[in-house]
Amino acid sequence: MKVQTGSYTERLPATVPVQLESASAHLEVNRLIVLVPEKGVDHAALARRVWAMAAPNRLKVLFLSIHERWGRVDPGLRLRLITLAAMTRDDRVEADMHIEPGRNWVSAVRQVFQPGDVVICHAEQKVHVRGYGNQPLSQVLSVLLNVPVYVLAGLYHGEECPGGVPASLRQRAMRLIYFSLPLFIVALFFYLQISINVANVGIARTVLLVVSGLTEIGLIGVWASLSS
Repeated sequence: MKVQTGSYTERLPATVPVQLESASAHLEVNRLIVLVPEKGVDHAALARRVWAMAAPNRLKVLFLSIHERWGRVDPGLRLRLITLAAMTRDDRVEADMHIEPGRNWVSAVRQVFQPGDVVICHAEQKVHVRGYGNQPLSQVLSVLLNVPVYVLAGLYHGEECPGGVPASLRQRAMRLIYFSLPLFIVALFFYLQISINVANVGIARTVLLVVSGLTEIGLIGVWASLSS
């Protein structure tokens, strides 16, 4: 599929209106990277729109999302992406999904983008850019990554996307809490074991120290399993 880029609105096959934000001259499209916010997306309408864009030219589709939780991915988010891919996939469209950890759409797109890709995002998606306030995600991706971006309107009804270019204070706080938790557990049980050693003697002290040590190891094991 050949597309002429520029700041205008055109119609692709199946009369799908999109706005192209990229400043590239010409592009041979092989794959559509569809950005999917965690909440607020009309998934059925999005799948129909993407299929209508991809099917006439047998394009591949990658549904891309990000998650801010430091640990396991929300099963609900994974299920929604799998469902989106299944709704879009047929004998003409090859669809897949990917979840990138973090809250930064720019980094997520950079990780998966390949020559011949076109990024599809929602007109309502905005990110906070330091010194410029909230900006349309489509413009941020186009300027910072120089990638072709199609903008779809009316399919995203959630809050503004939090995935800005700089890390937010909330994200930094979550990271600090997450990575400080093992140190907090060790410090807490170290203090507890000193107290046990001072306040108890004989078999009672031994039993309490063993129990506290096993509890400490168990808690750290739970943290490690959640972070894997």
